[in-house]
Amino acid sequence: EETWFAPGLGLVQARRGTVDGAGATLDPLHTLVFSLGGVNGARLNIAEPPPQFDGTFIDVALRHNAIVYDRSRNLYYASVPGSVIGNGNRIATIEPSSGRVTYSAPVGSEPNALAISADSSVLYVGLDGSGDIVKLALPGMNELGRTKLASEPSSGPPRAETLAASPVDPGVVAVAMAHAGTSPGHAGVALLRDMVMQPRRTQRHTGSNLIAFDTTGSYLYGLNTETSEFGLRRIQVLADGLVEEFTVRAATDFGTRTLSYSAGRVIAGSALYEAAQLEPAGRFNGRADCVPTRDAVLLLCLGTGGSTGEQTRVSLVDANTLVIRAALGVTASAPGSRQKLVEGPPGQIALSDSGPAFGTYSKIRLFTSDQLLSPPLAQAPVWQAAAFSTLDGYGLEIDIPHNALVYDSRRNVYYATVPGSVIGGGNSIATIHPATGQVVHSAPIGSEPNALAIAADGTVLYVGLDGSGEVLRLALPSMSPLGRARLPQHEFFGATRAESIAVSPANTGLAAVSMAYVSGSPGHAGVGLMRDMVLQPNRTQAHFGANLVVFDAAGTKVYGLGLSGSGLHRLGILSDGLIEELVVRNSNNFPGSAFSFANQLVIAGNAVYDTPGLGTAGVISGARDCWPTRNGTSLICLGDSSSPSRVLVADATSFVISAALTYRPSEPDHALRLVQGPAHQIAISYDPQFGATPWLRLFTSPQLP
Repeated sequence: EETWFAPGLGLVQARRGTVDGAGATLDPLHTLVFSLGGVNGARLNIAEPPPQFDGTFIDVALRHNAIVYDRSRNLYYASVPGSVIGNGNRIATIEPSSGRVTYSAPVGSEPNALAISADSSVLYVGLDGSGDIVKLALPGMNELGRTKLASEPSSGPPRAETLAASPVDPGVVAVAMAHAGTSPGHAGVALLRDMVMQPRRTQRHTGSNLIAFDTTGSYLYGLNTETSEFGLRRIQVLADGLVEEFTVRAATDFGTRTLSYSAGRVIAGSALYEAAQLEPAGRFNGRADCVPTRDAVLLLCLGTGGSTGEQTRVSLVDANTLVIRAALGVTASAPGSRQKLVEGPPGQIALSDSGPAFGTYSKIRLFTSDQLLSPPLAQAPVWQAAAFSTLDGYGLEIDIPHNALVYDSRRNVYYATVPGSVIGGGNSIATIHPATGQVVHSAPIGSEPNALAIAADGTVLYVGLDGSGEVLRLALPSMSPLGRARLPQHEFFGATRAESIAVSPANTGLAAVSMAYVSGSPGHAGVGLMRDMVLQPNRTQAHFGANLVVFDAAGTKVYGLGLSGSGLHRLGILSDGLIEELVVRNSNNFPGSAFSFANQLVIAGNAVYDTPGLGTAGVISGARDCWPTRNGTSLICLGDSSSPSRVLVADATSFVISAALTYRPSEPDHALRLVQGPAHQIAISYDPQFGATPWLRLFTSPQLP
């Protein structure tokens, strides 16, 4: 039930798509469709409830191109385009407490990119209209120098796309240049020393659109945002200019608008990289632009885009654990909105909101909140367990977001990887009690935990960290780290993640990892073997291969299942890795996540295969994903479209179905995976992208093994 305000009608209550007392329905766009007086389909738009803001704000109606903050004088500076009558081609000075605006004298044609020196003595301004860089003294804004960017005969004069001032020398500034009217328009990155452009510059065409210095001024980092390569670059600063050292593929896109450096890491949009080799260090869960606070304690992550009425939030993210501490409602977005965040004085941020002219900002919101001044401590959420029953059993619904789920039979608990999007409890392992549904979160373990595998003796838990491209090994039950390994990066596809993990039943220090590229399609990056958290050199081929992996009962073979048409694989275990011994193509459909080994049989989807030759032994009719029970004599399967919301129990050798149990009421079924829990119980995870709730269902029935 929701209450809406309709102009002229007052408050209207809507319950499950109908309006009380009238023949009307509420469609997904919040439009009332009436059927009154014989007139059908009459529509009345209903205004959504006003957004809730987690602070106070001042809106400064100012058309501008860029904004920076001067912490020495507690002032914002904004470049004002020439289209502003009376005050165009100037630098606006804005007082944070009042929003009062004053203007400099004209500084040149079409001021745009800005950079302020670390000591706040000078302001660098890119003049798009003339292709100049102008250096202004602060606070008087008097000109100290002007340099025209180098012109290319074939492309004409470039402009300053972005500027970065050296943190150690106010006379040094880097400029990423761009040509108008070409794509890609990148014109190289140059270094200015005392307003003299140095001879050594980076290449044109494909390069760094965004740039940022490290804290020593010895290196510059650059990010490409205008081609699908999305390269992140490390650039050395020399006496006579710049030289590009190497490039890696970045997890960014065309909409990324921020690049910064903090505490030995480079932050590109929502992804973090270790500065030395640009290896993934983690990411904020969600499409956002993140900037570090000056004390490097937090990341301020501004959600990008948004539709009418969708509120924009700034997430306060712990810079070390990447756990979200709070999410503040700051503004309501409009279609096509492009916003940028600048940290201001303590407790305040400035948000540039785009106006009717695309690419030119028409408003600055000065947003102040006590939570920015004193960020709240991250508190683990409390997940309620709701009881349910069906004709065949009963159980608990727990609406806990999670990526993967395993069962620990020795301690009678489930473990689930919790994504970073969960405020206060993200990037952790949740321990779930089967009888009560009680959830306990571990300490943060790393960025975006996903794939899970538990050792046969229950002593260790392997976790894939998607955000950093690592595999972590945890001791059970303490969850204390025992080691971590970084997965390899590809020069073109970039970082890899653990798509699935399997632990040897004979050696808890031996694990097989199926890897996937974060970017690229098909995304398979080969299967590797870890010995005591050291990735061995011999790995299977990339592109098409085994997405899911499992060991045989003796730990002498690894079996793999390809989800992109590559079939079933048998892998041999070597002293230095893995070798592919056999590939069997099969016409059976291999859906989602069901792949296992029991009693010398490989179970893939709803089919069973003999080993070692991988010949078909049989299928379970009416099933889509099957898993063996712990004793291996039975299979527990999710029903296919002919048996929705049912779990089937079948004999593992005769394939006879002994039970078909309704585990869910009549809501649409979007089950992702099934995990056998304690006796007579299974756990079922759901896919939230279809609107399915809850995320997790614990179903108990006396007819289950």
